[in-house]
Amino acid sequence: MHRPLVLGVILLALAGPVCGQTVHTYVIHNGPPRQGATTFTSAAPSYTPTYHPPQSSPPAAVGPDQRYQQIYYGDEHYMNAYRHVILEYNPGLRSDQLEEIVRSILYYSYVLKVDPRFVVAVVAHESRFHPRAVSPAGAHGLGQLMPSTAASLHVDPQVPYQNIQGTVRYLKLMLSRFNNRDRDTRMKLALASYNAGYGAVLKYGGIPPYAETRTYVSVVMAEWRRLSGER
Repeated sequence: MHRPLVLGVILLALAGPVCGQTVHTYVIHNGPPRQGATTFTSAAPSYTPTYHPPQSSPPAAVGPDQRYQQIYYGDEHYMNAYRHVILEYNPGLRSDQLEEIVRSILYYSYVLKVDPRFVVAVVAHESRFHPRAVSPAGAHGLGQLMPSTAASLHVDPQVPYQNIQGTVRYLKLMLSRFNNRDRDTRMKLALASYNAGYGAVLKYGGIPPYAETRTYVSVVMAEWRRLSGER
């Protein structure tokens, strides 16, 4: 998320989900969740999560609170692929937290027509799926939303599903600003805008010459390609 660039910022490494943990290769095929097929190199989690959705509804901008209707999540194999990937980044998530994150990512990505694997790659780098993460610059939550950005989107960054909603909506906004570019360029410029700000991308006519931003774009794109089975 756009934040002041601080000298000496320590970037979250995305080379492996957890230091010292084996990284599996997961390929999550895109498409509506109930039609999506998934392949991965090891078995999906076998637990049965228990989850009760929050009572509050998201802003009307994305429609009624239907995140947990089975029409979006009819394929447990597809759901398990996302659960498995997210748990590699934060194995300490409770089952209810995991379900809220997975279902929110799939719902808002589906409604706003953003590749959910792209959202996973962004959140993985921003917070490693720690809902309470706070950066030195003051960014909050899963997608590391700055308070001003969260306020403009009318979401509470402390609430996981609202943070995911804000993250996907902001990514969608950035992607839409580069609709005239090819797919990869569009994604890279959206990521650069997410990290350094849309104004910086306009100023430099592309990815700004900031080491943090260039690393950010490279690492998130690499993770998206890993999840998508692309090279």
